Order: sequence, then structure tokens, then C-alpha cells
Amino acid sequence: MIVMKRLLLYLLGFMTVFLLTACGKQVLPESEGEGTGGDTTPEVPLPPAPADPLRILFIGNSLTVDATEYLPKLLVAAGIRNVYMARAYHGGYTVSGYNTNFTAAKICGVRYCGPGDLYWRGDDTLLHSLAGIVGEQEWGIITIQPHSAVEMWEDKDLESNVRSLISKIKAVHPDHVPAIGLNYSTVYAIGSSTLVDYFGNDQTAMYDACTKVCRHLMEACDIDFLMPSATAMQNLRSSQLNIPNGQDLSRDLIHVDYGIGRYTLACSSFGAIFEPRFDIKAEDLAIRMDWECRHPSGYATPVTYKNYLIAQKSARAAVDNPYSVTSMASEPLGTVPDASLTPAAEDFHTVSFPVEFPLGFGQQGYRFHYDKQASWRSEGIWFCQDQPYAYARMVWGPRYEGETLPYFLETISTSSKIGSPGFKGLWTGDCLEFNIPVASLPSGSVINLSFPLYGRQQPAFWDIEWWDEGKWKCNRSARTAGGFTCSCTFVSNLYSTQVSEDMVFSEGIRNGFVRVRLKVADGRYQNDTSSGKVVERSTPFVLDGVYGSPVYFYGGNAVETLRFVLK
Repeated sequence: MIVMKRLLLYLLGFMTVFLLTACGKQVLPESEGEGTGGDTTPEVPLPPAPADPLRILFIGNSLTVDATEYLPKLLVAAGIRNVYMARAYHGGYTVSGYNTNFTAAKICGVRYCGPGDLYWRGDDTLLHSLAGIVGEQEWGIITIQPHSAVEMWEDKDLESNVRSLISKIKAVHPDHVPAIGLNYSTVYAIGSSTLVDYFGNDQTAMYDACTKVCRHLMEACDIDFLMPSATAMQNLRSSQLNIPNGQDLSRDLIHVDYGIGRYTLACSSFGAIFEPRFDIKAEDLAIRMDWECRHPSGYATPVTYKNYLIAQKSARAAVDNPYSVTSMASEPLGTVPDASLTPAAEDFHTVSFPVEFPLGFGQQGYRFHYDKQASWRSEGIWFCQDQPYAYARMVWGPRYEGETLPYFLETISTSSKIGSPGFKGLWTGDCLEFNIPVASLPSGSVINLSFPLYGRQQPAFWDIEWWDEGKWKCNRSARTAGGFTCSCTFVSNLYSTQVSEDMVFSEGIRNGFVRVRLKVADGRYQNDTSSGKVVERSTPFVLDGVYGSPVYFYGGNAVETLRFVLK
């Protein structure tokens, strides 16, 4: 059995933010509609899988997203490098919907994850048919997920729809029949309208009803294995981690907590799918995801050395006993093993300076483009192209009172040869945080960050902060723009500003992360294009009813970089 308890520690920085809508969009309800049509060809093909991997396709809605979102990190932690995964998604969709519209165009969004990837790539735009996605690869495993709110206890046609969908899936590659799995998706939280209206707010009654249907489907439809998401979550809810905050370890009384909830489901999914094939258990993987784990909803419980064992035990019990709840009430919190906080050098992927994030337009086209940075708009992640273990991630701060407009990210690639990530709706506290893994950084080291910043109507006052000696540090001074004064690092002028800042790291780093963030110091004061002056506004700049005028990295040259240099 492979035990790699230290490898995943380098993911400390990667878990800066748990958020489903990391792209900055507000959390919106899932659509329930069904598409029509007959085009079986996806408009955007999946990337090719490497030779001879285990190919897995997950089909479902947001409950399948919850069960699989952190699987890439567990695979990397386990050292499993021959798995290619894809996830066909339609918010709020049912088995009936997928079966009825199997060949219909524009039914699914799709994300994919190759060997060694830490994140799902792609997006959830409905550009694909399910038949087209199934036909893209010879899948070794395909899972389906009934909707626990509308199918698992009251749909009399569920069995026939499951049989029909499985038959259609297997018919796509008749000479290569995949193993079929069923994701028993989570039951709803105490207080949810579904639980109140249909089960008198009795969660055990809903679980028992769904479990009965699940057991029947497994036997009647000849399904190969079960992903016990619902049982894993009920086990976790019985533990001391389920604090009385009115959420019942959910984030909206439907979906699980972004942190410990999703981690628990990932462990149960790992146990159901990968443990039988690779002889590796999720319990063999020490993991902590506690650095600044947050989300606008606030319901993202960090995964720490104190609570991860309870999550793993909840998942283990579900894998071993998928149709009954195992109480975790007596499970204690863990302790922090000091010796494990610094990963071994051989387990830690590092980069070398200078670290450059390319911008603009070069000989091979746009140096920042959607095709190269698919995770930017969907997840707010910007990978360093040449050293991908260095990355930036967007962290949206607290919003102003009464905000109704969605703030979001863009890819800026124009005829002016601008290639850059773009931001709309920036406000006080919003920041782009860079995480750079280094093998060794001596105490007293100086790192310079330089970049071109461009904007119209953009915030004028900005900070550059770095993590050192257990706190965020910043070179601030009183700066004035347009008659307004703010304590900050630099002033962004109307249009282009060249920025260069030295940061002194008093505390050395060994096998850890250099963490730096570019942050809006005060969003109220903005460069106004019409007057050419700095003006005060109560919201980000609005144009035609939406946030307008993106901020991006551009200084007037075709080839540019955002650059970290060790001086």
C-alpha cells in the first residue's frame, strides 16, 4: 500500500479559497430545464486522453460536482498518475432529463482532469450533447446520479430511465463496455424546503426513503458499484463538526459545505472507485486545506489536522456500510503533528526564480488566452505557464451593502495584442493572490514584483502584501490622487501604470510557499475616464446595467510579463 502523507502538504497554498463560483459570479440557483434537438457532436471536443489511462466519466448535476471536486487532489496525493476524468454537468438535471435528451445539442457543460492535474479544467457552459461526450473516449468507468430531490423517492419511472440511459451509454462503444457506477447523492439539510414539505423535516425519513430506492436500483439495473455520498454525509453530520449554525454542514441547506463536506465526499468517492483498483485508501493520505479557506457564503469549513480524521472515518464507514448511518458522535478531534508541517524536499514541487506570468502577444499567439488558461474564468486560477506549480487565484473580498450585480473575470485578448486576465466589479479587499512554491528562501531575502496595470474607471488605491512571520505585511504610506488620500502601496493612474515593489521576507522558507497578493486598498476612489480625475463612487463602475471597464495587465507593449525576481 502506498502511503504518501507528506506529498499533499504542498497543496496548502492551493486551497486559498474554497468556492464553487471562484470565477466571482454570485451563487445562482440551478436551472431545471431540458434541452431539445438531435446534434450528437460536441461543439468543443474534449482534450485527448494520454495513452492507456483509466478513463472515468461522471454524469450528473451539482451534487456530482460536490462528490468529485477534490478528487484530483487526492489522486495527486496518492501518486496515481494514469487517470483521466471528465464530468458532464447540467445544473439541477435528472436521469430522466439525460435519458430523454441523450443526443440533444447543448445539454451539458464539461470539465476534465488529466493525470497530475490539481484542478478540473473547462467550464459548465452548455455546449455539448451527452452522447457526444460519451463518444469522445472509450471510458472504463461511467457514473450516473439520480436527483435526490425529485427522483429518488417519488419518480415511478426512475428505474426505466436508469435502465434506458445505461443502455444508451453502452451502445455508444459496443465493443468497450464501461463499468457503471451510481452516485447516491446527498440528502437535504435540516430546514430545507424539500425536507420540510415532503418529510416533515425528518432527515432520517428522507435518507431511508432514498436508500430503499438506491438499493433497488443497484440490484434491478445491474449497476457495478455505488458512490455512497449520502451515507458519508450523514455520518459526518452525526459528529461534533456539525455545529448549530442552521446549516447542518451544508452551504445552502441543499449542497454540502464547500470545505469539510466536499472533502468527505471526495474520500468516499475515492474509496468506492480507486481503492479497489489501486489498493490505496483515502485514510493513507494526510491532508490539510486550512489556509484561508473561505467563500462568500461563509460555509466552507477548513480541512485541518483537527478534523480531517473525522471526515475520513465518515467516508470509510460509508464505503464499508453504504446503506446505513454510522455514528461519529464519539470521534475526537485530532492533534497537529508538528513534525509533519514541513514536507520532505523530495515530495515538494518547487519553482526557480525568476517566476514569470506571460502577458500580451508573442510568436505563438496570445501569451494569455482562454485556451491556455481555461481555469481563469471558471475557477479564478491563473497558472504560470512555464512553471505551473506557481499560480495565482482570485479572492473576492466582502461586498458593499445592497450589491445585486455579478462581479466576474474575463480573458482579455484583443486586436491590440493584449493578452491578460481581466477583472470587472473590483471593490475594497478584492485581491489576486500568488502562491509560489520554493525549496528554500533564506531569511532576509528580497523579492521584487513588477507588472503593468491598465484600467479605465478602475480603483486608484492598491496594496501589495506578502505573508511573512505569520502575518500579511505591506509597505504602505499616505498617497494622494485627485484630492483623495489613502494609506496604500501605490496609486493606479488612469490607463497604464508600471508597478515595481520590493518585499523583504524576514522569516526564511523551507519547502513552502511565497505568498503575495495584489489587493484593492479602497474601491470607492476610481479613475473617471470622462473627467480624467479620481472620483468617489459608492459601487464599482456600472455601464449599461452591468459592471464595466475591466482592469487588466497591459503597459502598451506586445510582449509583457508579471514578474517575480529574487534580488
